Amino acid sequence: MGTGDAKLRRIIDIASEAQMVNGCAGRTVIELPSGFAERFKRETASVNDPAKLGKKDDLLALLERLRNQTCDWVGTLSAAEMAKSSPEMLRKLVPTVGHVAQLFLSGQIQVLRRKLGKPILF
Repeated sequence: MGTGDAKLRRIIDIASEAQMVNGCAGRTVIELPSGFAERFKRETASVNDPAKLGKKDDLLALLERLRNQTCDWVGTLSAAEMAKSSPEMLRKLVPTVGHVAQLFLSGQIQVLRRKLGKPILF
């Protein structure tokens, strides 16, 4: 797959993260722009038209806002909230809300490892 495919996957990850956080919170913590989730989903991942991706600066700003909202939400969780079951679609991989929070942190650790020149583990 080319670099365009990787960019598309990352954009789809934005919608997925919002869905996971909102599902775990039981409310809307992260609100995506209107039509974003419909434009960027698995079924549309093969569409590799740069005109349909949006502006790079807008997407980076959205990603930064999303990341900040996710971190803010995780910081508000009590031990009891972290122990709650995650949404059904996530439960096999990450059984609790706390596991979902750890999943987000593991992505940040991978970025740090790459910046340090460490090998990619997964």
